[in-house]
Amino acid sequence: TWTLGAIFSATDSVCTLQVLSQDETPFLYSLVFGEGVVNDATSVVLFNAIQNFDLGNFSSLKFLQFIGNFLYLFGASTFLGVASGLLSAYVIKKLYFGRHSTDREVAIMMLMAYLSYMLAELLDLSGILTVFFCGIV
Repeated sequence: TWTLGAIFSATDSVCTLQVLSQDETPFLYSLVFGEGVVNDATSVVLFNAIQNFDLGNFSSLKFLQFIGNFLYLFGASTFLGVASGLLSAYVIKKLYFGRHSTDREVAIMMLMAYLSYMLAELLDLSGILTVFFCGIV
């Protein structure tokens, strides 16, 4: 039931976005959208942390391990996203063949974001959170 609660906690901002109009309130729409993405990413990290948690042997040490696992997944995904974003910015700046073509530059940017997602999934981290912070950077 905990994992189901982690998934259901990510639905509130999606409903709010359906009510808001992006043309009338663009700033509020952007804030709710950003909060929704972080909420979804946190739910995925919480879901992954709960999957590794054994509810049959509940103790304070197990609870601290759960908190540590959650913080590790969240922190490592965030760090990987920031590192991928910095690498993407460096590659786009220094790579010559993408400099004079916007199509190539956009393609490189999308491929680098996909690379950050694939690295996160390969390392059993949150791909959504990694791509989110890669996009911010």
